[in-house]
Amino acid sequence: MFSVKFSSACFLRRCLLAVFILAAASGCGEMKKLYGGNIPIADGRFTFKAAGTDVTVPYEGNLNAENTDILLIMIHDDSLNPVSFMSKGHYAADVAGNGRTAVVAPQFLERRVVDREKGMLFWDRRWRGGGYSLSSGLNKNFPSVTSFSVLEKMIDYFYSKNSNTLKKVIIAGHGGGAQFVIQFAAMNMLENRLGARGVKFTYVAANPSSYLYLNKERFKDENGRITTLAQSQITGCFSYNSYKYGLDGIYGYGDGIQQQDIRSNLLHRHMVFVVGRQNIGRSLSLDNSCGAEIQGKNRFERALLFRHHLEKVNGGVCPSHKWLLLDRVGHNPDVVFSNHDVIKAMFADN
Repeated sequence: MFSVKFSSACFLRRCLLAVFILAAASGCGEMKKLYGGNIPIADGRFTFKAAGTDVTVPYEGNLNAENTDILLIMIHDDSLNPVSFMSKGHYAADVAGNGRTAVVAPQFLERRVVDREKGMLFWDRRWRGGGYSLSSGLNKNFPSVTSFSVLEKMIDYFYSKNSNTLKKVIIAGHGGGAQFVIQFAAMNMLENRLGARGVKFTYVAANPSSYLYLNKERFKDENGRITTLAQSQITGCFSYNSYKYGLDGIYGYGDGIQQQDIRSNLLHRHMVFVVGRQNIGRSLSLDNSCGAEIQGKNRFERALLFRHHLEKVNGGVCPSHKWLLLDRVGHNPDVVFSNHDVIKAMFADN
């Protein structure tokens, strides 16, 4: 049902990684400026059948690893660059030293990637929220598959090879990848199934541009005091509670899932939220739609207001959530995933 092909190009990837790290140190943050639209496709191929048709998703890492205790899945940001995120995952796993860890970084291609192969799935920007792949161009008349279903299939495949040893799955993302992680945590049905077999899940969301609110209430920060926005302050933004900002009009994987289940999942699953205290800029990558702006002026403020929202909905602190506010850190995934407090939280028992 599934097949995996992987070829290595270690030297090239290490050279690319050096470029990525230098660029991040220079303040590039998310890597999309490096590519200018010319986005390399990952080496690995995960192939499975959808409606009787073979489709593939590129990835970096080793889905064929066996006798593994921990599976760490790194979700790329808007750069669509799995190589960089796989290297961050390997570093985190080496520092943690917790058992035998396999690192995998899937690549959710968008239509702007020009060198796609026939049958290789691609999406619009809604891959971040579990949207359906597009059936156009080379993939005309191919079945559509949600990005969340792809990740579930990859984890299922890995579990089939490690059912006697796998103890933990960690899914981590930064920026757009963090939005994916939050929404996947809120909706996926895989955790319940594998959890019954003793597999624990941890979701790590770092510096997302917006958050998935669980009701229609929004807040503002008035000199450190959080207050509720009046409805008159929201009325002009008709889409403020549309998915991905809220639970109205959920598309793709989540269409049909009961809202109470989404709320329960997000409140009670093991989440690690990470935000840099210096992530207060108004960069081009910051979502400036009205639905996002109502959540706060910048990523740091949006994180604080979302934490307040979750705890208000839950009726108090969410015991399964951990929040890390990193000093002297902005919007930089290299710094985030090399931070030892973040790594400790990623691999902690739950």
